[in-house]
Amino acid sequence: MGAIKNIRLENYDYSSDGFYFITICANYRRPYLTGENKKIVAQFVEQLPHKINGVKLDYYQIMPSHIHLILILEHCELKLSEIVRRLKAAATK
Repeated sequence: MGAIKNIRLENYDYSSDGFYFITICANYRRPYLTGENKKIVAQFVEQLPHKINGVKLDYYQIMPSHIHLILILEHCELKLSEIVRRLKAAATK
């Protein structure tokens, strides 16, 4: 496997309001997000707007090896990196 490219914009404030397209891949792109795991991740994703002030869920799609989300941040109390960290932590429980 090659190195992961950093596709983030230099000097951009990822805590600013806006729409964010996020892709999170499973470890080694293995198909972990199926069956009960998929249900657990879907429940967590759907609860994001209720758990984190300033986050709205526009769209999400869970595939066997990754998940796509479009989140809307409006005066969010957390930075995008912290939201993604929490999503990843939920997926590993």
